[in-house]
Amino acid sequence: MTGGVVERVSGMPQVCRPADLPDEVRALPTAGRGPQLYPECFPTALQPLDVPAGGLASYTVQQLAVGGELLPVQPLYLRQPDAKPATAQKSVLPR
Repeated sequence: MTGGVVERVSGMPQVCRPADLPDEVRALPTAGRGPQLYPECFPTALQPLDVPAGGLASYTVQQLAVGGELLPVQPLYLRQPDAKPATAQKSVLPR
């Protein structure tokens, strides 16, 4: 957020371990909970800890007003699911 304006500074969201980020990325000012959880990886902490919903709504309105591109309206699964499909049928009979 610069001067009260939310701005996207990179491409699509991604997931990785903080220590695996390139040094030039870890050196950037970082907002959110990451600097609290990984202070050795994100030395330049900024506020806010959490992005208010109103800020996201303002960003969306601003982008739509100028014809900006928004992310598709669909779930973004950034990691593999914990649940796995069953590999065999389970018996429903008492043992």
